[in-house]
Amino acid sequence: MTQGIANKSWVKKSSITDSFTAVTSDYILFAGGVTDTDEAWQQVQSLVAQGVEPKSLLKKPTIIYFHQLTKVSANKHDTLISIRYQAQNKSRLYTASYRDTAMRNEIVDRLDMQLRSSFKRETRSLSLLQAMLTPLVGIGIIGTLTYIFYFMAQELAENPIWGVASIGRSGLMKNLLVWTLQLIRPTGVLILGGLLLLIALRILYIRMKNPPVLTELIPK
Repeated sequence: MTQGIANKSWVKKSSITDSFTAVTSDYILFAGGVTDTDEAWQQVQSLVAQGVEPKSLLKKPTIIYFHQLTKVSANKHDTLISIRYQAQNKSRLYTASYRDTAMRNEIVDRLDMQLRSSFKRETRSLSLLQAMLTPLVGIGIIGTLTYIFYFMAQELAENPIWGVASIGRSGLMKNLLVWTLQLIRPTGVLILGGLLLLIALRILYIRMKNPPVLTELIPK
């Protein structure tokens, strides 16, 4: 039986929007902006409860079929669910956010029920070093890019370039980079880099204070 799970309090870009998560016998589905009113939402729930395929009710949903899944993970200390899967011969990651851990955990539990024959559920705690590793790598990358872009912006400020003589996607990206660096100038690069570093340091502090405790669904 198809089961629909509502998440009407997903906060994105400082605004409250509807989102929809459905777990069926074949796939998990994510869609945003599903309904405008409670009545419309109740109608969606009613149709799903009657066995109507969720993907037939929604426009442009993200559908991940169970045969594509490689891992499902959720951290005890946040409200996210991360799903790794294969699509078009590439490894992909989809992350969804929920209003609280209870709702997120319900999604994980329902997935566990559907995948029990081929997936196993494990819980593991990351060490302090493991918890610090990702944000430290991020801090290193941000710092390096800030350093490089600062000197590029400084050079462009002294010797402006109004176009890069190349074509195609790479040429477009180069022109966009040059235009952006000339717009924000070295000071802007430092401000932007500093803000990103503060965010990374905040994440590092949170992960040091509460190292992730991961619930994972992985193939047997």
